[in-house]
Amino acid sequence: MKQLSKEELRAIADKKTALIAEFIKAKRDPRASYLKMVPKACKFLFYRVYTAPKSKADAIKAKCLDCSCFVRTEVTACEMITCPLWQVRPYQEKK
Repeated sequence: MKQLSKEELRAIADKKTALIAEFIKAKRDPRASYLKMVPKACKFLFYRVYTAPKSKADAIKAKCLDCSCFVRTEVTACEMITCPLWQVRPYQEKK
């Protein structure tokens, strides 16, 4: 697998940021305004889920992060066993 240079990684990050900014400007729905409040580390995941939901895993990951205030360790330590997504929540150790 080819290692990307810092310039290539920066270009990819800039492209992702531009896509998110375009989505926020173009849409006047609640998802676009919510995306403004999402932390930078989670923003592209939520953008993918909102614009082209192709992956159930991404949707579950976004919902769990939303529920846990965008803290991955909170998702891992979740004790809400009555949640329908609890069995399939992300960031768990493989058994």
